[in-house]
Amino acid sequence: MRFWAILCPPIAVIMTGRPFQALIALVLWLCLWIPGSIYAWGIVTDHKADKRMEKQVKLQHKLSEKAEREKQA
Repeated sequence: MRFWAILCPPIAVIMTGRPFQALIALVLWLCLWIPGSIYAWGIVTDHKADKRMEKQVKLQHKLSEKAEREKQA
């Protein structure tokens, strides 16, 4: 997705599932290419961080459930 953030920022933002922000990226990209790319790069990085955090929360939940089962046993 970062490739698209540089090449065509609105596509990268749409791929993250944020259509309103894709419109902002489109306007920035049409005005000047660099601000649109920087904006899209930030959106893509934020999306990746959100996904990473979701994985960590799921893992933490699994570990806490396992600890509870061992405590009860």
